[in-house]
Amino acid sequence: MNLPSGLSVRSNRQRSIHASVLFLCATLTTVPALAEACEQIRPDWDGERVTALGELLYFLTTPSAIVLMCLWVWAWYFRKWWAAYPVVLTMGLTIMLMILDSAVIDSVIEGIYLGCIGSYTLIGVFLVSLSAMLIARAHWKT
Repeated sequence: MNLPSGLSVRSNRQRSIHASVLFLCATLTTVPALAEACEQIRPDWDGERVTALGELLYFLTTPSAIVLMCLWVWAWYFRKWWAAYPVVLTMGLTIMLMILDSAVIDSVIEGIYLGCIGSYTLIGVFLVSLSAMLIARAHWKT
């Protein structure tokens, strides 16, 4: 079989092997760089993808969420608008900061892509529902 100059069956195999080796090297060298983002954000991450429920549970164990829940209980107890509205505004600020974090900060975006950070949707729904209950209770007349 006569092939044009520069082409042979052997060179095609070599190209295929070289491409495979280059792809493997590129993949292996980027994994530690991507894993560093998750090591910074979540040092105790076990490698499994975090769900929205897991992210909600992680959020509820942070000190800021514990303070927010204590403020919510305090406002629920007093049942007055002057106690409810600052807590609702704080919850709204928390939701806004989470949305901005997930849209702007590169390490958070990489963490969401890699799976060490779950979706913030359930946290937002949880905080909005708590806020609605608090506002309804503050304005409900008994």
